[in-house]
Amino acid sequence: MNTSSAIKTTLTGVETSPFQQTEKEFAKDIWDVRAIPGIRYMEYSSNHLLNFTQIPLPFRSIVKQYLRYLISSDLGQGACKATLLGLRTFFHFLEAQATSVATLTAQDIEGYLWYLKTTSGSSGKERSQVQRSRCLSIVDRFLRYLQRIESPVAPQVPVDKIIWFEHEIPPPPYNHSALKLIPKAVLDQLDEKLHLLRPKYMPVMLLLRASGWRISDILTLRHDTCLERNERGWFLCGDIHKTRVLGHRVPITDEIAAVVQAQRELTTKRFSDQDNPQRYLFPATDHADTALSCKRAGRPICDRALRKALKYFMHAHQIRDENGDIFSLKTHAFRHTKAIELLNNGLPLIYVQQWMAHASPEMTLVYARILDETMQRKWEETMTQGVVHIKHDGTPAKVQPEEILQGDELELAYVRANLDAIRLPNGYCFKPKAMDCPAATTPCYTCRAFVTTPIFLPQLEQEIHDLETQVELGEAAGRGHWVEANRRKLIKLTPIADLLRAGQIHQPMEKHKRECSPKEYEKPATSSQERKG
Repeated sequence: MNTSSAIKTTLTGVETSPFQQTEKEFAKDIWDVRAIPGIRYMEYSSNHLLNFTQIPLPFRSIVKQYLRYLISSDLGQGACKATLLGLRTFFHFLEAQATSVATLTAQDIEGYLWYLKTTSGSSGKERSQVQRSRCLSIVDRFLRYLQRIESPVAPQVPVDKIIWFEHEIPPPPYNHSALKLIPKAVLDQLDEKLHLLRPKYMPVMLLLRASGWRISDILTLRHDTCLERNERGWFLCGDIHKTRVLGHRVPITDEIAAVVQAQRELTTKRFSDQDNPQRYLFPATDHADTALSCKRAGRPICDRALRKALKYFMHAHQIRDENGDIFSLKTHAFRHTKAIELLNNGLPLIYVQQWMAHASPEMTLVYARILDETMQRKWEETMTQGVVHIKHDGTPAKVQPEEILQGDELELAYVRANLDAIRLPNGYCFKPKAMDCPAATTPCYTCRAFVTTPIFLPQLEQEIHDLETQVELGEAAGRGHWVEANRRKLIKLTPIADLLRAGQIHQPMEKHKRECSPKEYEKPATSSQERKG
């Protein structure tokens, strides 16, 4: 991403300030984001424009004002373009219905939702559920902005009475199978035929696969800062634009480092600092690869050209999937594949998150799915810690993991759900760990009506002995929750046993309350009170 704020000289020779240049740009109906200080945009992109010409004239000025507000709120060019498209669609609907923004009602929003569902989008295809949800969200934010600034064209009634909670379109459930993972068969074909790809794109493909970075981050690598080496090996270094991680580093092999070094030597040899002022590792060239293209001079390779070359490559060399169809290779599929590869090779989730420069672990979980065989292997490793088994005579014992695996008695789905997985004399306990077990907590020991005498001391001592054994087995098996539940019971039993050993009786309730019912207990107090009166 880049910003622009240089002072330019006009034809009259008078220098204009950045503020004047920006105001002049904002007065146009087509903005060039490179002339707007602070806005984020992709340097490799061919389109740096925000076009207002299709916004109706009565609203064009207020929409420009709204976009200026969004840019000041750190919205990038991509989000601004999506907002313009959403508002343009909404205004087209209003024109077709002969409805104004000021008189909007909930019925108009219902009609707009139906319009979104029954008409095609800018791509000519039917809008998805996510796209329709975004269109409604764009309208909602715009209408609230109009009311906040008290615009004359704002709706006359509050937005909450126009766009109801029921109008919101819920996102579809996430489908992990929709992840564009590159199958192993396709990867093998790519390895075999990669040398047939155009030479200028070959190192880009290798870096995409080795790093798992987005195409935007690879194309904007700087040749003077993209490679580092220390005692542990080579690292690829660059900025992650989407999550704004500067100087991000990931380890790479010696072979990939050699590719980067070769590309750096080629770039520095062919391009001077004047031709490549940003020192891109992959600067743009013309179609003949002999001189700089005037249109893209000083900019990186165009991502659209790369995607077009990849599509031609897949068809020309017949790279097919398991079904025999030409595989539709997207550059982002390398990112999905790398994340899954890292997880399935045993790299902990927190490290995969750091590698991919994700803002949260949830993003990593969405990108990567764990293969069934990997989950089975990790479960087996966990089970080697052991499981508590209650024998038929009531005594606890540790179960060997081989018995569980061979018997296939504990389903993997239950273990995934973090259940206790305790074997009982007549079956299994699949109680969630967060739920207290009534069998592990005897209610009588906390009841004030419970009375016991030294006659019952042997039974209590045997129960304490059994509980201590269960605690030891639970600790050996790593079952912390089971250990804690039995320790709580021990805390209640031990003082009672100590009392019985001293020859005393455990009787929490006072004598007069044990011998009198509540009504009988109240009568003497009432009589005494009457006598005092």
